[in-house]
Amino acid sequence: MERAEALCKGGGYLVLGGKSVRTLYGAELGVSQVEVRKAELDVACANRRGDLPTLVPPATPSADAASTVPPAATGAASSAPAAAPPAP
Repeated sequence: MERAEALCKGGGYLVLGGKSVRTLYGAELGVSQVEVRKAELDVACANRRGDLPTLVPPATPSADAASTVPPAATGAASSAPAAAPPAP
C-alpha cells in the first residue's frame, strides 16, 4: 500500500485487483518454521484533478438476445448436412 501511495504521489488510487501468496518453509512438526508473505496489487492512479478512474465492466451478450437472433442473420453456418432430394 505504501508503494501505491508513492506511485500515485498521494493523489489517491483505485485497486483493480491483486493477489497474496503465503509460503511456509520448514518441517511441519519441526521446531523452526518460517512464513514468507508476498502481495501484489494492480492500481489505477487518480488524475491531476484528483478524479478517480471509473471502471466499466465489459459488455456481455444476454442469453435471451442470442436465442432470438436466427443463425442466418449472424452469418453462422449450419453444421447439419443438407437433406437429400426425394428419390423418383
